[in-house]
Amino acid sequence: MRPRPVAAWALLGILAAALPIAPRSAGAQVDPGRPFVAPAASVELSWDEVRAMIERLIRHDVEASSRLVRPPVDALLRAASFTVSIGEGVLLVAGTIDVEVLAPGWCSAPLLGRPVAVLSFDAGPGGAARPMQGADGGVAAVLHGAGPRRISLSYAVGVEAGLGPRIVALPMPRAASVEVVFRADSRVENASADGAVQVRSAPLDGARGRSHVFAVRDPVAFALRFVARRPLDSPEAAAGSAGPGTDADEPAGAKQPRYRASTSIDVAVDFIAVRATVEIDLEIRDAPIESFDIAPLDDWEVVGVDLRGSDEPVRIEQSEGKATIRLAYPVADRAVVRLVLERGNEERIPELLVPVISVAGAYRQEAVAGVRLDSAIEGAVTAFDGGTPADPSEVSLPAGARAQFAFRFHRVPYSAGLALRYHEPIEVLAAAVDRATIRVAATRDGRTVVRAAYVVRNSRRSYLAVTPPRGAEVWGAFVDGVPVTAGAQGDRPGAVLVALSRVEFAPGVPRPSRVEVIYFLRGKPVEGFSGWSFEPPGVDLPVSAIEVAAHLPPDLRYRPKRGTLEPVEAWDEQPASGDKRGQDRLDRQDTGVAYGRVADDDLAGKPSPAAGEVLTRGALAAEFRLPEDGVLLRWRGSIVLPGERVVVEAASRPAWFDDVAWPVAVLLWLAAGALLAGAAWTLPSRASRRRGVLFALGACACGAALAALGLFAPVPSPILAAASLALVVAALAVVRLVRWFRVQGAAGAAPASPSA
Repeated sequence: MRPRPVAAWALLGILAAALPIAPRSAGAQVDPGRPFVAPAASVELSWDEVRAMIERLIRHDVEASSRLVRPPVDALLRAASFTVSIGEGVLLVAGTIDVEVLAPGWCSAPLLGRPVAVLSFDAGPGGAARPMQGADGGVAAVLHGAGPRRISLSYAVGVEAGLGPRIVALPMPRAASVEVVFRADSRVENASADGAVQVRSAPLDGARGRSHVFAVRDPVAFALRFVARRPLDSPEAAAGSAGPGTDADEPAGAKQPRYRASTSIDVAVDFIAVRATVEIDLEIRDAPIESFDIAPLDDWEVVGVDLRGSDEPVRIEQSEGKATIRLAYPVADRAVVRLVLERGNEERIPELLVPVISVAGAYRQEAVAGVRLDSAIEGAVTAFDGGTPADPSEVSLPAGARAQFAFRFHRVPYSAGLALRYHEPIEVLAAAVDRATIRVAATRDGRTVVRAAYVVRNSRRSYLAVTPPRGAEVWGAFVDGVPVTAGAQGDRPGAVLVALSRVEFAPGVPRPSRVEVIYFLRGKPVEGFSGWSFEPPGVDLPVSAIEVAAHLPPDLRYRPKRGTLEPVEAWDEQPASGDKRGQDRLDRQDTGVAYGRVADDDLAGKPSPAAGEVLTRGALAAEFRLPEDGVLLRWRGSIVLPGERVVVEAASRPAWFDDVAWPVAVLLWLAAGALLAGAAWTLPSRASRRRGVLFALGACACGAALAALGLFAPVPSPILAAASLALVVAALAVVRLVRWFRVQGAAGAAPASPSA
């Protein structure tokens, strides 16, 4: 390829002008790296050299542009403005998004974060722009060239066409400023928005309805809320086409609603009041309804009324001869209205009449009723009309209630009456302690720390009163492992009040909670031959099972005494020696209880939901861990009533006492052998002496074996061995004394010789 002459000569001119040409003087310094060229000289370059210069210049420009700092985002969403209108079963959203493209070249700008049905997309004149699916499944735009752009976008979101409250989530761009105008026509009312603030509201121009302007603060959570008064699948023109002076809400020639009523009545009777829950289920046809009439509710006070599936207010207006229920909006297809009625029962009414619910205008009516009585109230059906008694298990009542008396009514008006007899209620056990575990750590000088844990089932009690011994210093209280503040009871000095949680596994089945109290007590020193006694803290609830574990000073020997509680070796697996988690595991095992049996995680390490309810503000206790040093003794008992005194005792003796008891026992054996040998030696016959010698040798062998056993193996009761040897010696002495008396008696009774 031959070079163009014009480009070559222009490049040569530029290079020649850039060369530093100056006259050479005698004193001028010449740069040794650059050749000296005379002013009138010419330079010839080949095309390869010119092309190398051009490539070097282009490469310099590319490298310089690559070193420029790029913005953090390719495109910036500055502002957005949308208008939402209601179509036939859809919401139509149309608006503009102002985009500032920062990166040169091609880039992608996310517009909407969720997929929608896009109706139109326009980026305006100038520049290339195309819609695409974003990385999160939403809508994005592919743009080219830096600068501002305005994108016009419209999309549709489906909405349920029925009547009632609606919540419609609308995806919005994550722009710095987002404004939404909701054009709510006469088909909807009570418009609001989630994730936005309403700026203003004004009537629509030339149409019935209002225009609501919202400033969006959370584009991700933006959702419109409104109530549909008419089906949204019908056009607005048909709803608002009535001329001036006519009521557009009731167009001429509209069909009248027809509905069928099914009523369910639950009546609960106690000593305070009679409460009735009524559910009226309407199957609506032909046209929606906004109000209906029922029979007057004489002698009943309306406590509450609501519409299932809606939080809009429902009113009831009672007048002479009827009661009108007005809904917040027209309801089509089905409406379930719940009424809560109440009347006082302080005077103990002798006869109860089931409330009559008769829906005016219903072409068919059915009703079921159930009566629930308190356990101390007896009822008997006196009369009923318009139906028959029914099996309570086959009648469906509000909230799944199970009645004692049930009725089915197939026509209105109906009536049903029960005669009531009232009995005095019996006090029952509202709370109890399934298991009480008392852990004690005592020192030689009498300092004692007690950790009392109670597994409580509670259905009504507010507090558990724990009464430590006099002089105890309470260190803390815990409920399900959470520290709580404890109070003092004025009429019971020394009692500690711990608030109880009331959590249920199922209705009426309380969940056990673990209540712990830690206190310090300074008692008598533990000495040899003095014994040790301890009185567990009392509680104001009956205890099903109680267990006491005591760690006593290790330099003494103990023998637990049998008293109110029974001494036991162990009631559960003991923790391994030196295991720091042994205390936690033993505490969890000690507080396990059967519901079946409560899992360890339910009682330790996982606070119950109601544990936070018993917390009060203020300083909370730090948990004190009991040491596990010393000799562990255990006692167990059952069924301890409130106020019953429980004491555990243990006899103590010094350690040296057992060491001395063994030599004494050996000496007694040897003494017994010597006595037997002496007794045998004085026997008259040789055979008797031989038997005595063998018996003495056996006694000496037993003594030697007992001494060896004491050296190599611990025998639990050396005192018992010594006592048995003492009995043997005493028996031998008695035998010897009896024999001596017999010999003396025989000698005194012998006849005199003939010579005398």
